[in-house]
Amino acid sequence: MYKNGDATTDNPIHLLYLDKFYTAMREAIQNRAFADIVYASFTAVLYSLKLRHPFAEIVGHVKAFRLSAPLMMGSKGNVDEETFLVECMWEKLIWHICRLLVFTSRLPVEWLPQLMDFAKPLSLSDYRFSPWMHGAFGDIQVKFQFLRFILSLERERTTEGTTFKKHVISSFLRTWLSTFPDSQLRELARNLWSDLFDLLSLLQRRSTITPNRKAAEIIHSIRSVIPHIEPYSSGSLFEPMILAAVTIQALGVEGMIPDDLQDISSLRSFHKVL
Repeated sequence: MYKNGDATTDNPIHLLYLDKFYTAMREAIQNRAFADIVYASFTAVLYSLKLRHPFAEIVGHVKAFRLSAPLMMGSKGNVDEETFLVECMWEKLIWHICRLLVFTSRLPVEWLPQLMDFAKPLSLSDYRFSPWMHGAFGDIQVKFQFLRFILSLERERTTEGTTFKKHVISSFLRTWLSTFPDSQLRELARNLWSDLFDLLSLLQRRSTITPNRKAAEIIHSIRSVIPHIEPYSSGSLFEPMILAAVTIQALGVEGMIPDDLQDISSLRSFHKVL
């Protein structure tokens, strides 16, 4: 139906399948068939987004997914690739909701706290038993850090915040969708972005921030990767450090971090290699 461009709600066949879907969902709930609920809820969220249904309806399906996923995994009794698949499905749900409704500022402000509550991993496992899953789970964690920061900017909806939000989104997507030459470099970029979002969130609370060890640790962490990245030619990896430099200036944090860490010329120097 989507392929033929005929997914309107007044289509008789559409309504027939929709009725069958909700009937099957009710049966799954009654039978505690958690796997069916998880996969059905995932489909229902994407369907509702496609047809721009009320956000309250989308929230209901998202909650059903989040509630059923741990129960589904608990009934399995072991952690495997399907566990990580469900973890990835959750991330994709929240990512698509934010991409369609938050990146474009279409979601009413009153719904942002609910979405902020969703913007965290399910953490069904730490996935350390599998190196590739553990690394990919790190990617998921960073993407949720990004979404939480964007949501915090969206909650303010100031002219300055909106402009900065667009810059952060374009920078992150440009970097994160890049192809990395090896897993070690991917991990380096992942750690860098994670530190950067910690820094951004810290500086965003500048009205209550005081010079402290945490600020020093984050900025030191950002600086410490410079010698390791210089040998590579992938310019996109320098974006987080440049963004950090711009952010420190834009948020006016002079006096809020130790004097010896306010000089960010080493970060600005990366403009020359882009």
